[in-house]
Amino acid sequence: MTRLMLACAILLLATAGQAQPTKPKSPGEMAAHDRAMAEKRAACQKQAKEQKLGLLARRKFVNACVKG
Repeated sequence: MTRLMLACAILLLATAGQAQPTKPKSPGEMAAHDRAMAEKRAACQKQAKEQKLGLLARRKFVNACVKG
């Protein structure tokens, strides 16, 4: 039983030490981030259209493009 509690404590400490992704805090930062993401998505959609991809392939391409 004590080994289980020790393992849980170690796991809890290990996960608590990981860095959290930073999120924009002010409304101006959030708006700038949204604009940047919209521009990136539009560029990816344009590339997908130029490649003449079908609906599902285009959607998959755009999602991968925005993430990468």
